[in-house]
Amino acid sequence: MSETAVKTKVQFDGKYIAKLTITLLAITVVTSFLLSIVYTVTKPTIDALAEQTKQESMLAVMADATEFSEVAYTETTGVIDVQAAYSGTELLGYCVQVEPTTGFGGAISMMVGVSTDGTVTGVSVLSHEETAGLGTKAMTDEFLSQYIGRSGTLTVKTGADTDIEHISGATVTSSAITDGVNIALAFIAEGGVN
Repeated sequence: MSETAVKTKVQFDGKYIAKLTITLLAITVVTSFLLSIVYTVTKPTIDALAEQTKQESMLAVMADATEFSEVAYTETTGVIDVQAAYSGTELLGYCVQVEPTTGFGGAISMMVGVSTDGTVTGVSVLSHEETAGLGTKAMTDEFLSQYIGRSGTLTVKTGADTDIEHISGATVTSSAITDGVNIALAFIAEGGVN
């Protein structure tokens, strides 16, 4: 017995297709509306948390500061915000927000404190997408404290005085953070603040 291919003609029911299209459209509209409501309700809280994180980071990188003030600056690749740090009326330096430098997992956003004499006063990572337990080792105070007191152009593990000891297994992350610090140092050294 030979097998024969059975061909069937599919007939589309226009009413069924229209009903299905309208149903999917209604679901999409309702879902979009609900998402916009959630966004509207949560945005102020998200913005407040982002501002709180920024303030905490500025205090972490410029510990003696009692006040921060936004300053005008020359737009530079990688620099997204600059705040002057004061203790009373004395200018201590600048908190430079740098983003994005690219680590192993993606963008790293950080705050770098640079004193008026051009040295790093601190580094704080605001956000990152690095691998937990490996790349995140470069976010620890132990690693980030290597930058304090440094100036010029920093490098990762080449033997010079400007070397930063990389995290084993997280060299890309270590280099990305160093690149961010270098962006902030060069920005201040080149007179980026108006």
